[in-house]
Amino acid sequence: MRGIERYYFHKSRTPKWANKKRINETYRASKYLGKDWHVDHIVPLVNPRVCGLHCEDNLEIILASVNLAKGNYTWPDMWNEPQELFDISFLIECNNHQMKLL
Repeated sequence: MRGIERYYFHKSRTPKWANKKRINETYRASKYLGKDWHVDHIVPLVNPRVCGLHCEDNLEIILASVNLAKGNYTWPDMWNEPQELFDISFLIECNNHQMKLL
């Protein structure tokens, strides 16, 4: 994805509360460091398990080689196997309990 497509993609992932000045400063700092450095989204914008935001707290400047090796497959504290975030049987039990109270 290049140019105008990338611009509109990032814009669609940027929340209204994002600090655009800090985002731009991050990109300028990366450009100043040279081609060996990239601005990375810590939590990927697109991933089967999670979609991050294009905001100042989700950006970091890292070596281009590290960023290219990482792709959109890893982020800090990423679990290795798909996991249930909660036990569905617990939710069913809670729902049944609430129905009895009504």
